[in-house]
Amino acid sequence: MGWLKSLVTLTAGLGFSTGAAGQSLLTLDLESHSGPARIGMAATTSSTVQPVAVSVDLELVRSGPMHLDLPTPEGRILTAERTTFRDRGNGDATWVGRFPGAAYDSVVLTIVDGRLSGKFNEPLGAHYEIRATEVSGVLYQPEDQHLECTVRDKPAVVSLQGVRSTRHTDDGLKVLVLYTPTAARLWSRRHYGGSKSAFIQLVNDHISLVFRNSNLQPPELVFKAAPSWLNTVDADGEHQIDSSPYHRLLGSGEVDLLRRAHNADIVHLMHAPQVLREFAGGEAELFGTISTSHQRFLEMFAHELGHNLGGTHQPGVNCWDRADAVACADQGRCPRWQTYAYAHSWDENARPSPDGVIGTYGTAVSYSRWQEPIFSTARVEPVRLYRGQEDVKLGVSDQRENERAFQYTIGVRAAQSIEDDNAPLPPSHVAASLTGTTLRVSWVDNSDDETGFVVRVQPFRNPDAQITRLLAENEREVLIRGLSPGRHIVGVRSISDNYDDPFKEDQTWFTIPGAEPPRPTDATLEIAAVPGVAANNPWCRLVKVVFDENSTSDYSKEVQIYGPPFYFGGLERSPSVGHRPFSRSFQGVRASFGCLDGTYTFRVYNHDLTGRSEPHDLRVTHRPPPLTSVIEAQPEAIIGTAVSFDGGNSVNAEKYFWFFGDGRIRNWSTDPSAAYTYYSPGEYEVKLMVAAGDCGVGVSCRYVESTWKLVVKRPDSDEGDEPGPPDGDDPDHVDEAPTAAISSSAVCTEGLCHARTNVPVMFEDASSGTVQSRDWEFGEGRTSQDREVEHIWSEPGFYTVTLRVKGGESESLASVTFLVEASDPAGACKADTHTRCLQDSRYAVQIYWANEEGRHSRARVVRAGTNDSGMFYFFDRENWEVLIKVLDGCAFNGHVWVYGASTTDQGYSIRVEDTVTGTLREYDNEPGRAAPTITDATAFPVCNR
Repeated sequence: MGWLKSLVTLTAGLGFSTGAAGQSLLTLDLESHSGPARIGMAATTSSTVQPVAVSVDLELVRSGPMHLDLPTPEGRILTAERTTFRDRGNGDATWVGRFPGAAYDSVVLTIVDGRLSGKFNEPLGAHYEIRATEVSGVLYQPEDQHLECTVRDKPAVVSLQGVRSTRHTDDGLKVLVLYTPTAARLWSRRHYGGSKSAFIQLVNDHISLVFRNSNLQPPELVFKAAPSWLNTVDADGEHQIDSSPYHRLLGSGEVDLLRRAHNADIVHLMHAPQVLREFAGGEAELFGTISTSHQRFLEMFAHELGHNLGGTHQPGVNCWDRADAVACADQGRCPRWQTYAYAHSWDENARPSPDGVIGTYGTAVSYSRWQEPIFSTARVEPVRLYRGQEDVKLGVSDQRENERAFQYTIGVRAAQSIEDDNAPLPPSHVAASLTGTTLRVSWVDNSDDETGFVVRVQPFRNPDAQITRLLAENEREVLIRGLSPGRHIVGVRSISDNYDDPFKEDQTWFTIPGAEPPRPTDATLEIAAVPGVAANNPWCRLVKVVFDENSTSDYSKEVQIYGPPFYFGGLERSPSVGHRPFSRSFQGVRASFGCLDGTYTFRVYNHDLTGRSEPHDLRVTHRPPPLTSVIEAQPEAIIGTAVSFDGGNSVNAEKYFWFFGDGRIRNWSTDPSAAYTYYSPGEYEVKLMVAAGDCGVGVSCRYVESTWKLVVKRPDSDEGDEPGPPDGDDPDHVDEAPTAAISSSAVCTEGLCHARTNVPVMFEDASSGTVQSRDWEFGEGRTSQDREVEHIWSEPGFYTVTLRVKGGESESLASVTFLVEASDPAGACKADTHTRCLQDSRYAVQIYWANEEGRHSRARVVRAGTNDSGMFYFFDRENWEVLIKVLDGCAFNGHVWVYGASTTDQGYSIRVEDTVTGTLREYDNEPGRAAPTITDATAFPVCNR
């Protein structure tokens, strides 16, 4: 492995000019990255090649070279030829290419805001992704996340000859992508260096590559923040585990209106990882979770877009555990197979497919492990409906088969079919007006060769009651009488003697009054402790609006809150008419508000497609004990002299936060007093914030504040320069050896500070003595020399922050350990002295030990480790006894793994709990026996749940 001792340079040539050879695009530092590295959200990689650090010259990509030599960490050089280059201005550009002999593009490099993102896939081989800035970056090989029945060894390309929506007749495809705020944060911070625009551009460039591979016009992707009610995590950060985004869409017409407003063919929804519960066959069933963290995100986006266009998994993909798996492998079909991925269009027993096969080899949703491109296509084999069958709900991926799927794809009546040259153009501008129970339907005729029109009126909740009218070619409206109250769909399509396609209709919605949902009198209020706040804290209570689980499945919910401001998450919030609709509750829908102070009205409505119910009002009063902030201090002070402040007479205060008026602070503390020295004259406004509750990062508390005016003057006898801190600027000053000290905005207890991922922490050099230079390190490679610095950690784990200061011949070092926990936890694990939380707080690890003498106790957590590994000690903090790793092995066998190692002969019981499902795994060792290694590769079968 001699190549590991050197640097491999990625070079590029402009055209075939030898003068450009040797221009460095990427430099791969193979030597310094011998251990695992964290890339994006990936805590591990299944590749045998570790991620490699790179430095990059973006100007070379911006110059649009005709050839690029792409190195791999194994020491090979792959040469790509440019097929497309686009200079978008302001330094942004896209370079697309292919390898010699390949009939398709598989290299895409995108520059946005000074960031390079991209991938290159070796034909019939490995695939690599690049993330880099002008300064640094990484080249890595994403892990393979599926192991399925293989398909024929050929590139998968789009075979869609025409894509039509219910409204449009052009050949272009327009996709509206709705994304929730949480999903956007995950994309930008974990995938693309903090840039949402970089993520969006790369997705656009990759989808364009996919379509161009089949000589089709690339689609237009429009990214838009989803309505707030579609976010699965509410504004207060409380996971709504009982509400499916898919059923929210089914229960409202808003998304269809958005589709029409943006003139889009298809709507695609993306949101954050979430466990969802829903009814299925009368039983509660866990459905799959989406994850914007998928390492092969670009391919998965195209894959799910393929579903959205009507594509289905080939039968062989879904036969891994059936008795006819051999038939699957040999014949590419499953005689008994149900397309859960495609929303029950073909029921296993009642509705077999027309020819026994759904999908074809090489489609977007087929899979071959090392085939290139690996489902990087939007190939579609449109599915025809048969009389008597239910409508196809395109691309619904929260069904059983897609427990391995990673994005929700929601189709909203986007009809696709193979074009017929003899087909009449569909009508447009369908309108419906109502007089009593008589409906007037009108439309615009866009064709001159139709022989008539079909008008269809379908009650939303009773498809079997559909009314159909056949009209002559010269008619432009029709009256339909006797309709029942409720929401209806109206569709109009053109027909000819030899053509009638139910997909080719224009549609609209209308509602006949009289079927509004009942008033939600089942709603109640519950008052409980706020998560993260002591249960006996009288100042902060969580109020939940709860709906009975037996009466909410058909309705969305809207809650309006009226009353004075309240506190939640350490922030004051105004409740002025906040809308919180929910739908399809299983465990009881909840809308939660914390730290109330006063009387509040919770106005609750039921919603469905027929309208909104009458309101049901609930009232609650919560008046906590009084909380006041009181500052006692002298009104004047002399520069250079310490001033004492006292907040001890504050009423019911538990924590104190001081602002000294010159930009300096003292973070939350139980000490009510503070001392501070001013070095400039003037008037300062000192502020004391007092809290009732445990204020901290991600913790709710109630607080009030008061201010104090302080005048700082020069000494009466001092007519010269004002004094300053002892920093060595005075030539007569004798240097005092520095003593390093760290001040931060974090909450620290028992020598451990706490932070959340992607939440900034402020650090300040609080050293005494003469400081001539300083160096900060934050435990993940970043350094700084500033006196004040802000730092953000992107991954959970333990980190040691160190400050090294120098003055004269002296040097001093201070350090503090941080436990960084996930801002968006995947589970309910709570870290403490004896509990280690892994995989974004989903898995809780505890150890109980015992020796041969009968002594026993709980092991303590070592303050070191990552998001997937933790260590424990039994007796001595410096003597680490056990290492436990919880790893995502879904790419290999569909399980989460537990691995462990120990060098002890003490007895122990290691307990690893999945806090989402409640599943517990235990690993024991008898006292006196050398501890065995733990290699449990089937510990938790919970991938994507």
